[in-house]
Amino acid sequence: MSIPQQSIQDLFLPVTPIKYPNDSGNATGFFFRHDGDDFLISTKHSFVDEDNDPVSDSIRIILREVPDELQLTIHKDIDLVEDGEPTWLSLDHSPPVDIAAVKLPIDLDDYVNIPLSTDSLLSDNRILGPARDLIIIEPVIESIS
Repeated sequence: MSIPQQSIQDLFLPVTPIKYPNDSGNATGFFFRHDGDDFLISTKHSFVDEDNDPVSDSIRIILREVPDELQLTIHKDIDLVEDGEPTWLSLDHSPPVDIAAVKLPIDLDDYVNIPLSTDSLLSDNRILGPARDLIIIEPVIESIS
């Protein structure tokens, strides 16, 4: 059975599944652009365990190059550890905030995926456009990056 060709909903363009090596788990994140840099934002526990150790040395995200073909995807591996140091950033906050960011070593302008940005936010920190129901707290994102 073939997959019907459909357009990708704008809602899905900022979102990516996160896969781990050897199919050891999965998560979801979204793309965010801040000061010209692209980040993957997800829950902190997607990157570290309860002892704050990386859950994996790398993760895999899914990108799209063709807007009207859901089945055509590109997988990109993103390092979570480089030279023994974590590549992800998190907010040191009390109470703890379960959010983290990884700066992407790619330019999302080369793909169909559209990162959210502070330009996408209303004054009450709600997203404009198709993802308007997704709530982001802008100060947390700015503190992480």
